[in-house]
Amino acid sequence: DAEEATLQLANRLKSLSESINQYGKDHNFTKLIPDLSGGGDPDDAFSTVPYIKGMALFCLLEHSVGGEKHFQPFLKAYFEKFGGKTVTSFGMRDFFLEYFGKKAESDPEVAAAMKGPVAALDWDHLFYSTGMPDFLPPCDAAPLREAQALAEKWTAAGGDEAALAVFGAKDVEGW
Repeated sequence: DAEEATLQLANRLKSLSESINQYGKDHNFTKLIPDLSGGGDPDDAFSTVPYIKGMALFCLLEHSVGGEKHFQPFLKAYFEKFGGKTVTSFGMRDFFLEYFGKKAESDPEVAAAMKGPVAALDWDHLFYSTGMPDFLPPCDAAPLREAQALAEKWTAAGGDEAALAVFGAKDVEGW
């Protein structure tokens, strides 16, 4: 459901922001591809950062090629080629460019994207920049505001049984 997806996206973006704030916005571990060659415990680098920055990257790529109608076939081809295998970020990038380069030969819309938004992608920046990504998927705040408003009402009611009695299924109807 779209509202649930929005709430999950908002939660993931909040988690990314919290992780980056915990490390510090210029910390190596806030890169999509952190440098782990300096020794130390690799577990120290484990966080939500690469997962959510990776999600943001894929959202940017989808946006860059003209949306879901072009990106879904790419994902299918990607999983057909790499399913059950290990693939590096560079392997993903190369496959993306190869796939859409071929698609551009027969699809003018993809061709325009390859000359515009895709050509403008700075892969080194995407892979190695610290802090929050430049592109974040859009997140409709309306469902989040509804949930927060209800939570505030519950909090305001405190432990007062009479105040709590007014809450019911109607409060979350349609969620």
